[in-house]
Amino acid sequence: MVCLVRFVWLFVFTYLATVAAGQERDFGEADVSPEQTCVQTSVVLLGANGDLAKRYLWQAIFDAHVTKQFNDVSTGSDQSATGIGSSIVAVCGTRKLLSNDDLTRLLVDSISCAVLDGASASSTLACEARRDDFINGVVPLQLKTDADYQALDAMLKARAAVAERPCVERRLFYLAIPAFAFAPTAEMIGAHCRPDADLGPRSWLRVIFEKPFGHDLASATELGDSLKQHLHDDEILLIDHYLGKAGVKAIQQVRLLMARAGLERLWSSATVSRVDIKVKEALDG
Repeated sequence: MVCLVRFVWLFVFTYLATVAAGQERDFGEADVSPEQTCVQTSVVLLGANGDLAKRYLWQAIFDAHVTKQFNDVSTGSDQSATGIGSSIVAVCGTRKLLSNDDLTRLLVDSISCAVLDGASASSTLACEARRDDFINGVVPLQLKTDADYQALDAMLKARAAVAERPCVERRLFYLAIPAFAFAPTAEMIGAHCRPDADLGPRSWLRVIFEKPFGHDLASATELGDSLKQHLHDDEILLIDHYLGKAGVKAIQQVRLLMARAGLERLWSSATVSRVDIKVKEALDG
């Protein structure tokens, strides 16, 4: 079950990173100017010390980093033929700044290098070394006020400016926070955390909103309209991680079984108006 959960979240982040970079299909390597020789992908996790982050998100970010999913999105590899290098900046965003000790405990408890079937001891040791490097590189920031988001923007720009030439910047925000905080947070991000426009079209901003997104159609529409006041359509990504649950994925298998029994029509849109998914889970489970 643990392996399944880790796979689901690795898939989620791989998918999100791919979708986030979807517009790049329209641009070739020629769209990167000769002055831009590096790519910086910044992953900012808000609600970084919450239950969802502890149970799934930090592990998924680390797994995607280790398997170079973020690098692949940026350049196609760690180092492309045009000489574009990749780097990742992971930011732990909380409303109250975590101490270095608290941050380390949070990440050590959240990120595992458990031996999977067929994995060797040496690969586990290598993973643990990369985990330690990853943990040491995570930046803790308080993200609450305009000044906090301005400081985040300045920090990301400073990291990108370390290279000899300007970096293409990709900024991916994951909001694992209550829905009532979506709109004010989107306003902060839209106002203060966009990559510089002069970095070109290969730089982008994407903001991922975790469910629940409203409690009915009217509230979801109202929330969507409020987000669009601060973010463009292609900057907004919505996700419900329950779509990766084994029980949900089994719906398709049930449909196949029904089809073989000649009952497929019972599962068509002509007879099914809605599907409700209700799952009870303990926060410490």
